[in-house]
Amino acid sequence: MIARTGRLIHVVGWLPVVLIGVLLGAAVPLLAPTLGLPAIPLLVGAVALGLWLMVSGPAGCIGAVAALATLGGQALTVQVGPVDLQVADAYYAALVLWVIAPRPTDAQRTGALTGAAVGIPTAGILVFICFVGLTIVKVALVDPGHLETSLVSWLRLAQTASLIWLTAASVTTPVDVRRILKIVALAGTAAVIVALAQAIEAGAPSILRDRFGGLLNENSLALVSGLLVLLSFSGRFRQAWPATLALGCIGMVGLILSKSVAAMIATALVLGIGHGLRQRRQSEGTDRVVKVILVTGLGLFVAVALIGASRPEVLPTSPRFGSSSATHRTVVAAAGWRIFAGEPVIGVGWQRSSSPAVIGTGEIAAALRDQFPSVQPYFFPDVTPTSVHNAYVQVLAELGLIGFALFTVAMARSALGIRRLIHHMRVDHELASEVRFMALGLLLILIWWNDNPIFGGQVETVLASIFLGMLVSVSRNATGETQGYLSRSAPGRVAA
Repeated sequence: MIARTGRLIHVVGWLPVVLIGVLLGAAVPLLAPTLGLPAIPLLVGAVALGLWLMVSGPAGCIGAVAALATLGGQALTVQVGPVDLQVADAYYAALVLWVIAPRPTDAQRTGALTGAAVGIPTAGILVFICFVGLTIVKVALVDPGHLETSLVSWLRLAQTASLIWLTAASVTTPVDVRRILKIVALAGTAAVIVALAQAIEAGAPSILRDRFGGLLNENSLALVSGLLVLLSFSGRFRQAWPATLALGCIGMVGLILSKSVAAMIATALVLGIGHGLRQRRQSEGTDRVVKVILVTGLGLFVAVALIGASRPEVLPTSPRFGSSSATHRTVVAAAGWRIFAGEPVIGVGWQRSSSPAVIGTGEIAAALRDQFPSVQPYFFPDVTPTSVHNAYVQVLAELGLIGFALFTVAMARSALGIRRLIHHMRVDHELASEVRFMALGLLLILIWWNDNPIFGGQVETVLASIFLGMLVSVSRNATGETQGYLSRSAPGRVAA
């Protein structure tokens, strides 16, 4: 009886997915006049691939969400009142159905992850998300006109964060992990190729002078490109060096096209730290520290050289530094600090720091003009309202010391859990490279956030949630015993 009920729930639960497929298919002829005949077969193929991913299992849905975020699928939206529904939301709904529908237990699945848990704490992230929601009450009380913006933004952030637990519940085999990361690599490669085509169309002088983001913005493309470099560096494809070389080169091309200072420096720093992780069994103590410092220094030197060649105006030594985007980011970050100083305990409320009524007040504008007397007038937020462009300053300004403390504790606890996972995992394990890449990818995003705000549904938050969710899944099924998941060597490898 229970089995029949489970099958009924499974069948009924998939009816919305079938409906989504029908709607996607019906959209093809409707879009024909806009796209033109040559694009229709491509669209049909894309819809077929999308439906296959949707029904192939939760890993396919997670991969589709990651791919859409990596490719810039946020632009494919339908406005429903104040909410922008994305194509990725269809895969999110399918993922939820996969999670709640009865499935074979882990023990019944071939190659399932089994064992005792090491554990990566994520409860702190849930507490932080809840606190963010509480600050919306303050927005409703002091600035009702901004309530809709704050509420919708928080809902999108909460949905994106829920990918952590949905992924942890869905990714149950090493094959799932590899499949999702391959999809991310393919989508990232496609994103760089689109940006390269955009640059070639603009002409050779523009390639050297301008910034290109393809379907993403320039900063997001730079983050994706940095992740491709890290994926190459992680050694996942060391037995297929052409793939390793190709990923690294594609990532470097993306970094050069986007010309993002934050991403270049972050990638260099993370490569140095990653070198230390790779050397943890080959060298000890001072030798490893020296190697990490040397590799990091070399990476930073290359990054600064690339920045100097492609965007010399952002260097403090440049006479045009006062007109650069780096100066603009400094000005709005200073505005964020002043917002925090005015509301230091719980902040001004989620996503309210970018409101002209907050960041563009006369008091803040006057203080900024005194602090930065020679910068461009449009850099001041009372002239051009914008976000504070720094996730950590944003958290302080919008959530105050309480929110910042919750955020810091949540990140620190998860980081310590990841460190324990890496420490317990044998260097020759079949997923050692993937775990190392995801850990370094999360670190890259944390550094990248020094120059970018936090929004839900964006490539950085989507990939961060999926990476953390997969690490949680690995850690829950981790053990140091000889028969355990972490101690299992990859086929054809000899334990160190």
